[in-house]
Amino acid sequence: MSGDRKTTHLDFLQDPDEYKRVASNQRAWARKIADKIDGAQALTLEPLEREFVAGLLRHWADNLADAPKGRQGPPPKFDPAGEAFVYAAARLSGKRHGEVVDEIADRLDVSRPAVEKGIKKWRTQAFAFLGKTDPGNQ
Repeated sequence: MSGDRKTTHLDFLQDPDEYKRVASNQRAWARKIADKIDGAQALTLEPLEREFVAGLLRHWADNLADAPKGRQGPPPKFDPAGEAFVYAAARLSGKRHGEVVDEIADRLDVSRPAVEKGIKKWRTQAFAFLGKTDPGNQ
């Protein structure tokens, strides 16, 4: 057979409210089974409940990794969220962007681009936490 095999799938069209209702019912049913398992009474499960629990256990067992996951690159050299707060506090005290980035880079012994890239994601939240808006890189 060639690798050009087409796979088919069925699309089940369901409005978002109905999907939400079904998901809520499924969660409630799964929690009811979990409560039965945790309960003090003798465990008796309906046939469908037994199939569900057995299927979950099989899925878990089949997907257990044989080895720990490898890291995706080197560990970070600093805490970017924490340094974003340091950056925001320094900027609010009147220091310029470049000055603050240089101070952080020197203190942590990392490059200036590493600091800018690391804190970028957290800057807005850091300023918002301090009740201010990020003034940008002026």
